[in-house]
Amino acid sequence: MAAQADRKEAANPVASGEMWECPEFFALDGGHVLIWSTAGKVFWQSGRLDTSTMLFHSAKTGELDVGAYYAPKTQLGETGQRILWGWIPERRPEAEYSAAGWAGVMSLPRVLHLDADGTLRMKMLPALNELRGEALPTVESPGAVSIRFPEANGEMECSGAAAAGFDFVLTTVANGTEVLKISWLPDRHAFSANGREIALSQDETPRLHLFLDASVAEMILGERTGYTARFYGAGSGAAELTARIEGPGVTASAWKVRPISSNRLTTPG
Repeated sequence: MAAQADRKEAANPVASGEMWECPEFFALDGGHVLIWSTAGKVFWQSGRLDTSTMLFHSAKTGELDVGAYYAPKTQLGETGQRILWGWIPERRPEAEYSAAGWAGVMSLPRVLHLDADGTLRMKMLPALNELRGEALPTVESPGAVSIRFPEANGEMECSGAAAAGFDFVLTTVANGTEVLKISWLPDRHAFSANGREIALSQDETPRLHLFLDASVAEMILGERTGYTARFYGAGSGAAELTARIEGPGVTASAWKVRPISSNRLTTPG
């Protein structure tokens, strides 16, 4: 009877976050990391495994990505790097992706590390630099930098002054639809993205690293977390986008990205 009374029932256990899935536990940089997915979010915990009791004692926790990113798994690279891959689900009606004939894509690979204090860090796999094409022009005005990405294709790195606030806004050129917005909050030394706050240590400079491809924007914020967003162009083409960073002391560089296949845009969306 006691066991029955302690059971927890839910009409929709997935939406309520009572079902955890795709867990993974691994050693990293002298510590241990647990990642799991639930309720459309992905979380991490770092700490140490007590091998005498086989109990994991977590010390820190956070989100791997604050956008459209789910069910990631890792693998070891040839040099021992811990490489993370995630599933990027759809953010459009089922009728639209059914008509397109496909749904969901895989993320770009990210390399994971642990700081000495147990904070999880991530960055895009350095081998992606080999896909950089020609540099894209930047348009500078007082306190702002703008870069245009034809066919939603490109890579961008930008940074700002830690003591001054700035906003990064990615929009479609056709109708000004906002794809994502990120703000740097100097009083909190943190990014604000999609309703979440991502704090950096006081000695860190706020940096953003963005990749765009057809209907996906993948960004790394200060090597602390990702922000993945979906957007869709009309017909079989990809939307043209503009990134605008407003704030003093902002610098940015951008490049076209060479596709790894000859049929990058063969289906709508």
